[in-house]
Amino acid sequence: MKFLPRLALTPLVLFALALLSSCGSSTPSAPAPVLTCPNAGTLPFTTESSAFVNPSNAGVYDARVFDQSADLDFIGHPGDDVVVRGNIVVVGGENANAVGDDGKAIAGEALSLWAWVDGAWKQLGRTTTGEDGGYTIDLGATSGLGVGENRVYAVLEGAQTCYPHGVFLWPAKTQIVVADIDGTLNADDAEFFKTFADPTYDGKIMGHGPELTRAWADKGYKVVYLSARPDAVRTATRAWLARHGFAYGALITSADLLLMPQPTTEYKTAALANLSDTLGYDLVAAYGNATTDIAAYEMDGIPKAHTFIIGENAGMDGTVAIDGKDYESHIAGYVDAQPDATQPSKRAPERKSATSPLTATRAPL
Repeated sequence: MKFLPRLALTPLVLFALALLSSCGSSTPSAPAPVLTCPNAGTLPFTTESSAFVNPSNAGVYDARVFDQSADLDFIGHPGDDVVVRGNIVVVGGENANAVGDDGKAIAGEALSLWAWVDGAWKQLGRTTTGEDGGYTIDLGATSGLGVGENRVYAVLEGAQTCYPHGVFLWPAKTQIVVADIDGTLNADDAEFFKTFADPTYDGKIMGHGPELTRAWADKGYKVVYLSARPDAVRTATRAWLARHGFAYGALITSADLLLMPQPTTEYKTAALANLSDTLGYDLVAAYGNATTDIAAYEMDGIPKAHTFIIGENAGMDGTVAIDGKDYESHIAGYVDAQPDATQPSKRAPERKSATSPLTATRAPL
């Protein structure tokens, strides 16, 4: 028997062998960790402080019934200056609601912003809450956040609790699906008033509502939740979407409490214009239940064949009706038959001389 000559395992040879063994067997990077807010338990990073600056805030916060945070999302292009805004107001009392007189702003407290960047937790910025409990952190264009759906967390350091923000950096021509929430993804419009009165209320879902959003997301489409709910119930709304397994997407809410059709339509029309005109996204499908949804989608130019309405207004004004208050047959008969999304290159476009005030401050109003 002849033996092959022994190969000297020089450093160069070892490097070549390691390179060959890595080819075709690369391990995909682990997904970014997700914190459960507001009570994430022991945080996976260390903040600069862990005690309240104002002892009276500690007493109020520890005794809270629930807290409300306008944890606004940012929607823009790669390379845009990112500004994250929100506010923390504690609401307590037997008949507490999101705009009750018994609300107390958590003012003068340290708040830091964190995200999972390049395989590790990174502090993106730090500030102090204002008199209204508000905070603003300007990340500029060098935050390290990548193209796509980024999760960042505002941490109230004294309480070691967190509030989630989405930073959605999508190039122009990104294909998105827009969906209303009340009466569209949950059982009916009355679900909003129940949540408004008690943000701990777990609203009932519309039949196969979570599956609808995941079916689109699984094909590569980006999901945007466009609701007339006020900012004050964002925390409760975001938690409800996550709890019931809806696809992760941008959440757009109103700065004001909108109860009448005309201001609701105007608000949604402006939000859609920001997505389609200012940011240049391709709205491939829109879901709603109300006449305000139908009107706003029509004013934005979304084809009626791509406008899907559920509930008592299903099929109105030439829209496509979703029958039976359930999306199961629609998913099987329509969504599953759609091609996978053809999203644009992830290359960041050239910076514009001015950023839309809608995308620079909140998403979008």
